[in-house]
Amino acid sequence: MGSVPMPRPEQAPMRPITRRQMLRWSSSALAIGAGAALGPGIALAACRGAETGDGPTVGTAAAPAGGDVAPGAAAARFVAERTSDAAVALVAAVRRTGDGTFGAHLLDLVRIGFSSAAAEHALDGLAELSGIARRGGAIGDYLQYGDWVQHRAPEPARGYQEFKAAVYYQVDDDFVPLLTQLDDARLAAALQWGGVAVGAIEDLRQPRRAAATAIEWAEPEEQLFTLVGAAGTVLAYPERIIARHELANDTLDGLPIAVSFCTLCHAARAFDRRVDGRTLTFRTSGLLLASNKVMVDDETSTLWQQLTGEALGGPLAGAQLVELELASTDWATWSAAHPTGSVVERPHPTVIDRETGVPIGYDYLPDAALADYTATEGLWYPAAATPPGPLRAKAVVATLTVQGAHLAVGLEELAAAGAIELVLGGHRLRLERAVRGVTVTDLTIGRPVIAGQAYWFAWYGAHPDTAVWPSA
Repeated sequence: MGSVPMPRPEQAPMRPITRRQMLRWSSSALAIGAGAALGPGIALAACRGAETGDGPTVGTAAAPAGGDVAPGAAAARFVAERTSDAAVALVAAVRRTGDGTFGAHLLDLVRIGFSSAAAEHALDGLAELSGIARRGGAIGDYLQYGDWVQHRAPEPARGYQEFKAAVYYQVDDDFVPLLTQLDDARLAAALQWGGVAVGAIEDLRQPRRAAATAIEWAEPEEQLFTLVGAAGTVLAYPERIIARHELANDTLDGLPIAVSFCTLCHAARAFDRRVDGRTLTFRTSGLLLASNKVMVDDETSTLWQQLTGEALGGPLAGAQLVELELASTDWATWSAAHPTGSVVERPHPTVIDRETGVPIGYDYLPDAALADYTATEGLWYPAAATPPGPLRAKAVVATLTVQGAHLAVGLEELAAAGAIELVLGGHRLRLERAVRGVTVTDLTIGRPVIAGQAYWFAWYGAHPDTAVWPSA
């Protein structure tokens, strides 16, 4: 857990903090500094509840009376009031009618933890709608009903986006325009709160660089994500840095680039920030899609999937960012090969939040971001179930796309095999395990190929048509 030091005297004095800013900072400190799993029934809703006079109820209440109110009317009442009574009344109406088009509404009440009573009754309602018995654990129930809502439930009822925005307002009112701009109700239902407010994970903007020979803090086997600019500049982003900030808006040899890292997916990606002649600036949206980070741009508020670079919703919906080759390697190998290369310098461990002025502490240790998550096999957020086979859901895989064909290769299995050859997109490839990645040679054209990395569940969720090695 990272500490949160007070600002040094030379730093600007803190501005007065509003209720929304405190919510924003609290979510940032919990999710980044502690790396905690923010499951259903969290305390953030209580902060907003204090503002509205509606804090969460302690304990489990008896099943609410159904009444004669239709679910649509009950949802409209919640949008207007945003109270615990209105939430409980909605759950009662859905349970009385068995209307599956309100399953996504119940999942939102569970995820945000609007009140203990509403969340508990919503879980019971989801069990009834889905026919899936409760497991008895909050996270397990959230995951299984999230999977049902996203993949098997009926399309959400009309007006769902406005309802979800009203629920997410309890965390951050900046969620409202992001959610109400979406045309696709199923997409809105699939988007889940990632435990932080909009922009609460501070992105890096034109971060300082140092020569590889000047870096004294790097460890030989620590992970780097590297790319080469058009003029030959070789740039490395240490995992210990990009994993803490998850996004960097940078420039490489005149090209505006975004380097992103989804800690929940163990996936680093780099993109050209230019779209239709406009240069975009990205930050965290606070939302996830299938447990993958969703970015938002400052210029249009379009939502973008981190793993694919696809614009999910907003003014640029359907646009595609141009992906740049980003290699995974280790410090010893890279620094020996590129002694004149540039490295993103380790920032000061205290970062001042741009909106609140509140200091946020980082430890910048290798492989430390969300260490309690990466050390276990469990997921924190709903994601597509992977097909039967030898790979664990959170197995780290090398990812490749050749001529539109996708491939995932288990790194543990590749290490045991030593080297493999296979055909992808009509090209014969040779793959060998490296310290922090994989070396790929395209034997058909005689040149190296850059492979990415991700957890197997994340890659499969984004590319369900992917080939996989080893196969079942």
